[in-house]
Amino acid sequence: MKINGKILAAVIVILIVSFTPIPRQWKDGGTSTYEAIAYRIVDYSRNVFVYPGEMQQVHVQIFPKNLGPWPEVEYLA
Repeated sequence: MKINGKILAAVIVILIVSFTPIPRQWKDGGTSTYEAIAYRIVDYSRNVFVYPGEMQQVHVQIFPKNLGPWPEVEYLA
């Protein structure tokens, strides 16, 4: 079975777009996020609102859960 060149190029473009992260810095004391269509990484550097005493925590969300609210924050903030 031979794969058409246009189909292969379209699949490669879709994969590149869905896995390219967009970095953001938040003004809450050091939280940064890296968001893409396929995943979200939330790095709480000073997470005093969620867990007092814990200064750094990283959460990774994989599609489709990355389209919802941030992990842990919506329950305890």
